[in-house]
Amino acid sequence: MAWIITYILFTTCLLENITPDHIYSCYKDLGVKFPTNIYQNIADTSKRKAWIDSSDMNNITITTVGENKVEQY
Repeated sequence: MAWIITYILFTTCLLENITPDHIYSCYKDLGVKFPTNIYQNIADTSKRKAWIDSSDMNNITITTVGENKVEQY
């Protein structure tokens, strides 16, 4: 779900420099159970799915693959 949140923050809210804290806050605001280790969850999503780029945890971005996935979801 972190990739969907990243997409919304990036495209709709026009937020730059998305951090794990932003993603955590969105989970809380949505009332959705968040991962125990949000940093690891973001890194795993980045590595396994390539839907987000978390090479800089202070500037998480949505990838083209991630954008396409959300828009076809």
